[in-house]
This record gives sequence, structure tokens and C-alpha cells, in this order.
Amino acid sequence: MYNAKLFPTKEMYKAIWVWIGDDMSEEELEQRFPYRFFDKYDDKNWATNFGERDLNIDHGLMIENLLDPAHLPFTHAGTLAKRSDAQKMTMKVIWNTATAAIFPEEEDANFEIAQSTKSSGFRVRAYRPTSETKPDAGSFTFYAPCLTVLNITINEKKGTQMIQVNWSVPVTPTKMRFIYW
Repeated sequence: MYNAKLFPTKEMYKAIWVWIGDDMSEEELEQRFPYRFFDKYDDKNWATNFGERDLNIDHGLMIENLLDPAHLPFTHAGTLAKRSDAQKMTMKVIWNTATAAIFPEEEDANFEIAQSTKSSGFRVRAYRPTSETKPDAGSFTFYAPCLTVLNITINEKKGTQMIQVNWSVPVTPTKMRFIYW
């Protein structure tokens, strides 16, 4: 006879989700499940990509880099950005429940997710004030303790965008597992 605790699980979006928090009813767990991060997942107009990697860095460093669009022209030249696009950027806070009580001025789906999942976090929009062709760099959302959602316009004329959902999960103090959709 073993003394093992059972945890609620769900298999969706190429992952097995396990709730290891306090006991909750099925209804409460459904409210906490991050369905809305994947609302485009089954949409045939969107391409999806799933992956995971173990990295030898602190998860906080990965989160910091994901939330810093100014590093893209330097670190990702030729893939996500061009070196010639490097410039000063400004950030506008859309909402912040992590370090301040700043609420969105208009309806915001990411804020609603934070509220319904009882997560603290923030969302900012980044701008390139000197760019005539791509002034809007996208929005960057953080949900404590390890989730980031990037919503970046790739080509405004064509209406293409990238939405990337990332979990930066600490494994040890100097290692992390990066899981992305």
C-alpha cells in the first residue's frame, strides 16, 4: 500500500496540466485552466508551434529577456528583428497588479485572464518613437511566477502577428525548462 496523493490533471494542447495547489472543485479548476491563452490554437488561420528546452540559465533571466523587446535587434538580428531597427523604445503600462494597482482603461482580455486565474502580473505595450514604418512593437504580458505572453505585430499591412505563450519553469537555481506554444 502506497501513500501517494492524486492531483487533478488534464491533457490538452500537447501538454499534461497538473494542478498541485490547494484542493478545489472541478468548477474552480476549470476557471483556473488557461484556455484563453490558446484561443487561436485550433484556428486553421493560425500556424502553431510547440516546443520545450532545458536551458542552463535562471528562469528570471529568461523572463526578463522575453519582456524586453529592445534586445531583439541585437540578439535576434536576421530572425525576429533587424539590427537597423535598433533604437530607443518607450513602454506604456496597460495594467499592473504585481507591484501597483493599475487597471486597464478599456476591456483587456489578458487582464481578465489574470483576474479569473487570480494571478498577479502586468502588461505593457512597447513603442519605437522614431520609427515611421513599425512604431508599435507589440504587447508583453507577465503572469507570476513564470508565464509570459508576447503579442507582436510582424507585418501591419498584411495583418500578421505572432502570439507566443511561454512558461519559464525553474528546475534548479541555475537551470530552467522553457515550454512554448
